[in-house]
Amino acid sequence: MKQRIIAAALAVLLVALSFSACGKKKMITVPNGMEYEAVTDENGDYVTNERGDAAVYYKDENGKYQKDENGEKVTAYVAFPKEVAQGLSYETPYIKFTMPEGWEVRKPEKSQPELAGKYVMKEHPNVEFSVENSSKLSEKYSVDYQIKMQLSGTEMANSMIQDAKKTAAEQGEETLGEKEREFLKLSEVKTEVTDKGLISGRHCIEIKSVTLDNDGKNLGEQYLYFVENGVEMLRFYFVCNDVEMIGQMDPYQFLMDTVTFKAYAEEETKPENIVK
Repeated sequence: MKQRIIAAALAVLLVALSFSACGKKKMITVPNGMEYEAVTDENGDYVTNERGDAAVYYKDENGKYQKDENGEKVTAYVAFPKEVAQGLSYETPYIKFTMPEGWEVRKPEKSQPELAGKYVMKEHPNVEFSVENSSKLSEKYSVDYQIKMQLSGTEMANSMIQDAKKTAAEQGEETLGEKEREFLKLSEVKTEVTDKGLISGRHCIEIKSVTLDNDGKNLGEQYLYFVENGVEMLRFYFVCNDVEMIGQMDPYQFLMDTVTFKAYAEEETKPENIVK
């Protein structure tokens, strides 16, 4: 009899928990400080328009939700937050994803704020995937400019390696600082640029940098993906500084499998019922 009571109590508890989970609302705060309940689909995802603006239930100036003649809440649009990060889930006006099993949010350094959009493998913390806030397309924030900057950085790194070796040969290793002595273990950094074509109609460029030691061994890889969506530039990073994991993953395929690219409008137009 006692076991039946416990089983019945657990069943009630599970039902209550399921209703609690289903009833959790997603809220969006706009620049003026007003908070709106977001409209979500059957999967609990935000409903957005072509521009990436989020559908919300509209409030009047007194903060009360408005209803139509059928008693249904009136909807409007607000600018989707620049980023919404909750655990392993991340979403912006242009992308959304949930990191797969085996990943976790990268822990910040002391006194630093929580890191949004930065993740590491649990068993291999030197393998990292991250996304940076999108930037409006401009001369600085363009694929061509980023390629130029990355190639310049590679040239600078190789110059520092050669300078350290020259100084060590002429003046002795003891004249070098701790960081400069690390350069003596390296031979070069190689960078390769590949046009990956289109991802959901967006132009994607991959920039791969490999660090080699004096025996030509690969010590670490960095993959940068720059994606232009017609309005903004999206940036993704995959870094592997774990020798055991080098070559074990295809970063581009990981990007394709993990990230969903939302629909977008090529021109910055706003719907008439936008809420400022």
